Amino acid sequence: MKKLREIEGITLVALVITIIILLILVGITISSLTGSGLFGKAQDAVKLTKIREIEEAANLAYTSRQIDEFSKGETATIAGVISDLKAQEYNIEQRTSGSTTVIGIELNESNVRMNKDSEEILTYTLVYGEGTVRYFVEIDGKYYEMKFNNGTFTINTEETDLEGINQEPKVTAKSNVENIATAEKTEGKDEIVINSLNELGETTITIKEENSGIATVCNVKVMTLIESITFKQETINIEKGNNVELNALVTINPADTTETLIWTTENGKIVEIIEEGRLVGVKEGTTTIKVTNEDGTIEATCTVKVVISATGISLNKSTITINKGNTDTLTVAITPEDTTDSVNWTSENTSVVTITPDLTRRTATITAKTAGTSRITVTCGSKTAYCTVTVRVPATGLTISKETATIKVGDTLQLSATPVPSDTTDTITWKSSSSTIATVSNTGLVTGLKDGIATITLACGTGITKSCIVRVSSILSSNNSTHIEVDITSSVGWDNLKKIAKIISDNEDIITENTSEVSIKIEETTYKIGVGDTITMFYNNNKYKTRILGFNHDKLVNKSIYGGDNTYAGISFDFVTPLSRSYMHSSASNDLGWGSCMVRGDLNNNTYNTIISDYGIKKVKKPYIKTYNDKNSVEYSSDFLWLLSCSEIYSSSPGITNDGKQYKFFKLKVGNDSYNTINSWTKKPNAGQTGAETNRQWWLRTPHAVWSNSYWRVQYEGNLQGNVNNMIANYYNLQIAPGFSI
Repeated sequence: MKKLREIEGITLVALVITIIILLILVGITISSLTGSGLFGKAQDAVKLTKIREIEEAANLAYTSRQIDEFSKGETATIAGVISDLKAQEYNIEQRTSGSTTVIGIELNESNVRMNKDSEEILTYTLVYGEGTVRYFVEIDGKYYEMKFNNGTFTINTEETDLEGINQEPKVTAKSNVENIATAEKTEGKDEIVINSLNELGETTITIKEENSGIATVCNVKVMTLIESITFKQETINIEKGNNVELNALVTINPADTTETLIWTTENGKIVEIIEEGRLVGVKEGTTTIKVTNEDGTIEATCTVKVVISATGISLNKSTITINKGNTDTLTVAITPEDTTDSVNWTSENTSVVTITPDLTRRTATITAKTAGTSRITVTCGSKTAYCTVTVRVPATGLTISKETATIKVGDTLQLSATPVPSDTTDTITWKSSSSTIATVSNTGLVTGLKDGIATITLACGTGITKSCIVRVSSILSSNNSTHIEVDITSSVGWDNLKKIAKIISDNEDIITENTSEVSIKIEETTYKIGVGDTITMFYNNNKYKTRILGFNHDKLVNKSIYGGDNTYAGISFDFVTPLSRSYMHSSASNDLGWGSCMVRGDLNNNTYNTIISDYGIKKVKKPYIKTYNDKNSVEYSSDFLWLLSCSEIYSSSPGITNDGKQYKFFKLKVGNDSYNTINSWTKKPNAGQTGAETNRQWWLRTPHAVWSNSYWRVQYEGNLQGNVNNMIANYYNLQIAPGFSI
């Protein structure tokens, strides 16, 4: 029994010990389970089971509600599900999140540029959640967030601290390089004060909301900032293909800025900004370039014009001569052809020449306005070309003050010329055909040098000429009536008289039919003769007195008889002493006038052939009236000897004014209208009896104006007319006192 008790006692002790050991083991196991051991895993399994249970209940509620409440919206359906879960006595906490939950930080600037020893205020804005309703399920005193996504409810297995959801934000700021700049949160304000120190450099300011852990950064650069930028020119011209340094175009304040300039161009096809910091002209045109500081807060703009400057210019003509009223053209060539420089044309004297460019301005029309010179200038950029234009007015006509003139040796004659038009630019030139006879100056002053004829030619322009035939003579002539008649038979003689006659004929501009007296030098002797002078001629061994009637009066039949080209016989005479008596016409008629008279044939044959040929008688043209009653029926005969006409003695009388001009001798002695007056100067002595006066009459070659069988005659008193019966053409007793020329 005792053993049994001992055994029982031992057994009890052992049991107690065993229980103690079991209790120790159980404690260890519990400890393991409640920690990371089996108990913790058991708890997790319970939580997961509960979570799955609630998820299943929520999704079941959602499925049952979605048809009925779908039209009310998803939010209403979710709210209904939560209500169903609460009805099933699940503990669900509802919180509205976002009003204090930070999900981001926004800064007014993410990059701050500032000067040394300066302050910048950085402001921030906290970004909160959207403010949605959040649901939390309580499981064993802990809360797990319920979420709905794509039609399915799920529960977050991570515990949520509900107390931390609505905490006040806590913002901090810190510079990572505090010897460059410091950062400090301003109490009560959403701002960060950044203070730069006296050192250039860069740092990063970190701004953080501590509760959420959300952070952002602001880069700070401490530098010498630009205060102003100014372009040196409002407009910049740049050659196509050329480039300029950009920084050289602007003035920056302060000059020691550490900022980098930012350059942009409005049109990169016109100008290009290259990496080397230069502006390049790409093509012709105009655009704008802009320069800013690094953050674009300071800027300046400038107009850039890409140009193509002219490098060369030339005109197709350097001189032009143009007539007034005409036009011409000038063309300019410019290098390069596509230059952008404008082409400008000007005329130095627009009153002389005007210039009108066409639309291309490469061709211009010159219009000549008036005589003169003007320089045309064309410019393109800095290049210039010139053309000198001379406007001329060509002569179209010319007049000269005299066409014939006579001057004495040593004398001068001023000729003048008038060009047409008066403003012609053609030069008037004067020229003498024989400068040994007469010279002419460039103003038309003619100087006589020696006897002869010189043609003074005046020229102006092309083919426009006029001339004046100037006869230079050493002869002195007079048209006055003071000459005293003398006998020149011995003082002059026929040999000298023939020479004088030639000189007179050669000088018909000096000595005319109106000349009364001439002085002519032959070799070393000067001879003076005049109208009325007498000289003796021998005929049939008899002496006959002849007298000078005039000079250069009767036209020559043979103009070359003197060896030149002469118009008039030098001296004309009549016989003072009649040669004979004769009738005028054997038919007792004046029909056909002097041309068919018997006495005419006798004088120019028998009488002329009998007279010594050394007297130098010249054949001249004598007018006569062919029909007695027709003063206009004038014809000409060619005679050595002739009878004077009524007109050659008396300047006028009825019906006889067309058969010759009055000689100078009769102009002086008879006058113009004295044919009915007795005049002793017309009387002649009896034929063959020198100096004897008779009452005889002598024939004139003029047919009577009324009687067809009669001729006029001079009566013994010296006047015209007389008894008509005594004027019958075959009346024999009338004397023959012919005239002649040498």
